[in-house]
Amino acid sequence: PPLALRDLGSRPIALLAVSVGAGPALAAAAEPDLAREISAVMLVGGYASARDLLRFTLTGTDGHGAVGHRPDEAAIAAFIAANPELMDDAGRRLAATRDPAAVDALIAALPPASQRLLDALSPLGRLEALRAPLFLVHGHDGPAVPATESARLAAATARAGRSETAPPVHRGSWDQSGWPSPWRRVPGWQRTASWSGRR
Repeated sequence: PPLALRDLGSRPIALLAVSVGAGPALAAAAEPDLAREISAVMLVGGYASARDLLRFTLTGTDGHGAVGHRPDEAAIAAFIAANPELMDDAGRRLAATRDPAAVDALIAALPPASQRLLDALSPLGRLEALRAPLFLVHGHDGPAVPATESARLAAATARAGRSETAPPVHRGSWDQSGWPSPWRRVPGWQRTASWSGRR
């Protein structure tokens, strides 16, 4: 879609991605042919590492402080059904585990094509190529992606010399307008809107 918007003459382009959409959004924003066209990126409940997100989804711990999550078996089953090409022997063994002590070795045993996919979908690997300001918002009690993931992205962003990040939102409730009310108090959300019109 960003390439289609560019080809239609819609510039500048601001990207907003939610949850697991963070990986594809950062991949698009960091593409050499597109990076200069992106004016801002906002990730809401995003993640830093596809491997750590996979670990959290399967075991309830991400290895960086997030613990106590109960795996969503229906979501895991839906992923398996939607991605049969990833369900070779190693993929099936990984998808079946709920053991935090076993998951890292099972991830490491995935075939090269799956490893490349995990690399491609990990936002941490895209930060150096990203030209646009990056804004991060994350609920502390998000059930699908732990806030530790956005915290790691924020730390990496700071190390890269960027400062356009927003603080986490503790809890959000959806009002009738369709936007979570705490966003109106997040300066980063307002700055993203203003950045989208800059060139």
